[in-house]
Amino acid sequence: MVLLAYGLQSLMLHDAYSCAIPMWVPEDRWRWASRWGDVYPKHVHFDEIPETAEGHLHPPLFPDFHILDVDRALYWSQFHESRRLPHLRSFSSVPDLLQQLEDTTDEELAETSALMENFTAWRIREEKRFWASALASVIGPQV
Repeated sequence: MVLLAYGLQSLMLHDAYSCAIPMWVPEDRWRWASRWGDVYPKHVHFDEIPETAEGHLHPPLFPDFHILDVDRALYWSQFHESRRLPHLRSFSSVPDLLQQLEDTTDEELAETSALMENFTAWRIREEKRFWASALASVIGPQV
């Protein structure tokens, strides 16, 4: 699967990943994951909270989505979901993608799929522990 991961497709990324479908995403994710400025100013209300990101080099929102701040886009793209998940492959251009698709063997795809499946199982176990702990801190340990 080839995924240009931005916007709502981040949700699709997790769905496909949990199905252990090997996928390729663009190396230059900042170009595809930088649509935040188009969405957030219309929908985010800070209500007296500063619009900065303490501890980060750049604030998370783009003031004008018509003028891309490349440094800001590069910085924030490192936090994109497609950067956080292991076992995703990336491509630098369409010819690079086509070459990788041609060169990748069925065995490599099966191995990648198994690694993705193992990571998903681990993530589910960790999430169960987290939510059990969070619930226990609110309602106390189960009797």
